[in-house]
Amino acid sequence: MSEATVLPVSWNRRLSNPFVITVTTATIGLVLRLLHVAYTARMVVMGDSLGFEIHARNFVATWQSIGSGHFWSRLLDTIDQGSLQGVTYPAVQSLVYLVTGTGAHVPLAIVQCVFGAITIGLASATAWRMAGPFAGWITGFVTAWYAPLILTSGLVIAESSLICIQMVSIWCIVEALERPARSNPRRHISIWGATGGFFLGLLMLRPALQFTALILFVTALTGIAIQHVLVRSGNAPSLSSHVPTSRAWGTTASVAAGLLLVAAPWFLTNALAFGNPVWSRTGNSWQQVYWGIHPPDRAWQPQDAPVPPKYGVESLPEAWNAGLRIQVRDLDYLDAAIDQFIRTPVQVAATMTNKLAGAWNYPWNPFAENAPFASSLMPALHHLLIAGSVIGVGNVWRRPVTATVLSGALFATWLPFLAVNIDVRYEVTPAPVGAVLAGIVISDLVAGVTTVAGRRHVLRRHRRLILASSSVLGASTAIGIIGTTGFLLMDPTGTILPETAHLLTGWSAAISTGLLSTLAVVIMSRGRSQSSIGAQSSPPIIPEPRTWIGWAAGAATGIGIATLMAIQVWFAPEWHEWSTDLRPGDRAIQTINLPADRQIPPDAIVEMRLWLQGGRSPRYEPVIRINGKEVANFRPAFDDAGSLRFPESTLAYARLQGKVRADLPQWYAIRLDPAVVNAPRLEVELEASPTGDVSNGGSADAWIRVWGDFPPSGPRIAADRIDPTPAGVFEGPALYSRRAGADNSVFRYYATGSTLIWRRTPLSSTSTTAFIRRAGDRSTGMLDAAKVRNGALRIRFLILDRNYGLITAF
Repeated sequence: MSEATVLPVSWNRRLSNPFVITVTTATIGLVLRLLHVAYTARMVVMGDSLGFEIHARNFVATWQSIGSGHFWSRLLDTIDQGSLQGVTYPAVQSLVYLVTGTGAHVPLAIVQCVFGAITIGLASATAWRMAGPFAGWITGFVTAWYAPLILTSGLVIAESSLICIQMVSIWCIVEALERPARSNPRRHISIWGATGGFFLGLLMLRPALQFTALILFVTALTGIAIQHVLVRSGNAPSLSSHVPTSRAWGTTASVAAGLLLVAAPWFLTNALAFGNPVWSRTGNSWQQVYWGIHPPDRAWQPQDAPVPPKYGVESLPEAWNAGLRIQVRDLDYLDAAIDQFIRTPVQVAATMTNKLAGAWNYPWNPFAENAPFASSLMPALHHLLIAGSVIGVGNVWRRPVTATVLSGALFATWLPFLAVNIDVRYEVTPAPVGAVLAGIVISDLVAGVTTVAGRRHVLRRHRRLILASSSVLGASTAIGIIGTTGFLLMDPTGTILPETAHLLTGWSAAISTGLLSTLAVVIMSRGRSQSSIGAQSSPPIIPEPRTWIGWAAGAATGIGIATLMAIQVWFAPEWHEWSTDLRPGDRAIQTINLPADRQIPPDAIVEMRLWLQGGRSPRYEPVIRINGKEVANFRPAFDDAGSLRFPESTLAYARLQGKVRADLPQWYAIRLDPAVVNAPRLEVELEASPTGDVSNGGSADAWIRVWGDFPPSGPRIAADRIDPTPAGVFEGPALYSRRAGADNSVFRYYATGSTLIWRRTPLSSTSTTAFIRRAGDRSTGMLDAAKVRNGALRIRFLILDRNYGLITAF
């Protein structure tokens, strides 16, 4: 045999070696994480990180008191305080602090980098065990390069350690199910299963993940049942993995035994020390469930916690101000959530759909960090993880037991995001499991495509499906590119703009997804099981699952996504917003006509609100005039724009992202003399007044962005009801709130850069007109002219009483 033929075989064996796959991908991930910690990590300690820091320091003090008479009481007190966020991460954090010193965040970050490398290695090993070397490589590279997983290494949050613990548990369970036992299979299953159960228990000490074991056991039983049906029906040869039933039950029992090693002392501690024999003693999770389906907030968490309606107040701070002695854990949020679902099921469905849209659109990156070499791949890998996970879950029948357990782990870690308010941080925990599913899907798809491509008769059989999928994909891409711009050109009145553009885009994308998932499942099945099916001596009792399950999964995916898109478009309020930029010398003018009999109380508070954003250049300053009289000047680059209309914490997070106040779209408020607005017609002029020579290149960042809205059309969600008559209302970022910051969401700012939750405010004005006047010989473009002509600028007035109650708005 020649050297030329030996070398490829040798390299093929090396690349197929699980040790090589695991170590290589883990090393790449470790290097990327260390680079991030060294050069781009911010190591922020605020919000949840501050809570973890406090709990870790309490644990340090507790460990240092070992041997003293008050050790046990201090330990119980530390566990009680940390149980809300989970005690696992603060305990690990405290062990690092014991060695390196309290508050040593860099050593902590290095330890978290090692956790990330372990996670990568075990994820790739799990995929290798289930689907072979190619799946292991794909999973390892995706997990190593996915930026949100890298970012967790440089922050003081629980995800880095919890994800590692989760992956250890899943890897052990998969090994118990799939790994051939060299000797004593019963001991092999017991050791691997019990180890997986023990780490599963540690994971569940985080309250948000307390139902993980229950979900895994249910999905395991479901997988055993699916495998039993397929084997009895004669389809066993089409399976890529067949776990003996005795082994599946043995693994389930050993996982339960390992789980008891954590669950038993935890239950006993809660029962004997705290008098409450439950897994989680906090009601916070039900509070967030109520927030998560509350229609007015569209699942984004408001700053002030909403309180169930029966208490007669809107928030916990308002309840405390009213003298009510209630706390979060005392409120029956679960009952309130159930009642909300019964009263407004469609609105709740729209709110849940908004979560799915948020999950797809916004990868987690709260501080705008740029992990070296990885951040540019974040959107593509984020969508790959989600799409691969969905198709992978639809293809679990090919590995009934192991893949359903993996799907259960994915659902269990997704549950906090699906059940509570939108916090895109909860997307990070299921990412390694999604990477395993995506790696298996890509591996199966490549194998299927190569097999089908070599069989002309199979290719001809699926030619219509392939042609239809490609055509719909192309059409949806074209419609997506045209989008709102194209429909605005064809219909400048804006009457068919929102529904038609968004619905067509959503439906075409949904149909395309359904067809492509069908194609993927069918090709995967054909490619991986063709030879084994051909070897059957007798036809199966039921149709081959490779075909009918593929079509069913594809059709269900397409119909489901299309329905969700339709609900999302119909209830989303953001469909009608638009914006345009004012350069130095440009002016935005809005005329508001008021009823003749309008009267303003003499002691009323009058405020004008403008929703604006600006550049950082000092070569412009926003100047506001009413009926020709200057009423405000915000100074260059919004340097003196008055008090914030949102919580200071949001601006603090923005500064950590390298932003200043002008970078944030927000309401700017101007207090006015009532006499200024006591007229039947108000002409408001916003000018980007030049402050120097704007002819040179230094004026590139001198601009003011103004927003506007087309008038709402058709029924829209308003609070907890369908409002069939939206005429005469302002629908947009909350114009008024009695509670400062009540309509703001830090979580929404993390994901979208927008801080405010949308609300509706009735208007008393009779009509509004707006236009843009450009400086010099510059003209307003056709699109901008159409938007301004058919919409209204976000320039509004509030009339308030002395108690800051809203009298009217116009």
